[in-house]
Amino acid sequence: MNSTIRGQVLATLMTPTSRHTVSRLGCAALALGSVMSAQTPPVTVLTIDMEHVVQYQENYANLQKNGTSTVIEAPVVPGTFSPGYFIADIVTINGTRSKGTTIAKDLWFNLNSNATGSQAIADITRFQTMDIVLEIQLEDGTALGTILLSGVTGGAPPLGAPKSAPTGNFAVVGGTGAFLGARGQAATIMNSFRPTSTFENPVNRRTFPGGLWKMAIELIPLRTPEIVSTTAGPVIVHSGDYSLVSAAKPANAGEVLTLVASGLGPTRPGVDPGQPFPASPEQIVNSPIDVVVNGIASEVLYSAGYPGTVGNYQVNFRVPSNAAAGASCRHNKCLASVQLRAAWVVGGDVKMPVQ
Repeated sequence: MNSTIRGQVLATLMTPTSRHTVSRLGCAALALGSVMSAQTPPVTVLTIDMEHVVQYQENYANLQKNGTSTVIEAPVVPGTFSPGYFIADIVTINGTRSKGTTIAKDLWFNLNSNATGSQAIADITRFQTMDIVLEIQLEDGTALGTILLSGVTGGAPPLGAPKSAPTGNFAVVGGTGAFLGARGQAATIMNSFRPTSTFENPVNRRTFPGGLWKMAIELIPLRTPEIVSTTAGPVIVHSGDYSLVSAAKPANAGEVLTLVASGLGPTRPGVDPGQPFPASPEQIVNSPIDVVVNGIASEVLYSAGYPGTVGNYQVNFRVPSNAAAGASCRHNKCLASVQLRAAWVVGGDVKMPVQ
């Protein structure tokens, strides 16, 4: 989104359904009572699809020739203790078009419980160790963050890993940006990489044929996106008069509501860690934000850091037209489940009265 378009969008949003919704509330909503502990969030699984996957196996014949050949090089058959390098393009995450680059460094060990030739005798069967960096972007090129993996290829996946991924054993050892401090585990669903020699010039990686790589990552984030709750309930307000959504005054289909959240990650243009969000410039949330009402994605109108607070955010959204249809109703009172997602990371849900 260029600056001109962004200005038009912000001009449209600077209405009573924008930042001023919470501003007019002052601190009343946040002072309704002690913030209640969030529920344990559902597991977040990222299925990451990559293309133009090439493995550059080290060729020791002439190291000065690395990266200089303008033709497709013959693959090098890796021997034990032979290093190699992967480069791939991230194209989708959980079915959403994305961008980014994956780079990996591997070292062949050829571990085998029935070793032959130069294979390494071991109690397990694995091909290689591998360190992987996934640098993830939105489809428009906006940077989101990185996820770092370390582990081994071949053999069985980690215990408890997603059933879609049958091989490889990787730990999530960290992350940056939207994935700051992430932990978890991962495995490979499939990898049909094209092998070549390090002589081949990687500038042609997208021109020459490449393979496909798909991984499943069970992600345990340092922070999850959560709707702030107090002893009075979730901090979700009507845009018309800034009153809390309650059983006496439930949300309506199609209505614009505002909620206060935590754990939505970095903002643009950004603030230093631990510093409050300023009133100007507005701190727009960098990650894609979803508000899901009874399993239905709502229209998110605005998401930004709440001025004067550290780590609180405002999100404006429109209640889906059919949200009440899936609500749990009793004695003519219906409760809808509301859940936040930030950069595909899933938070816990709260209940909101609807009609």
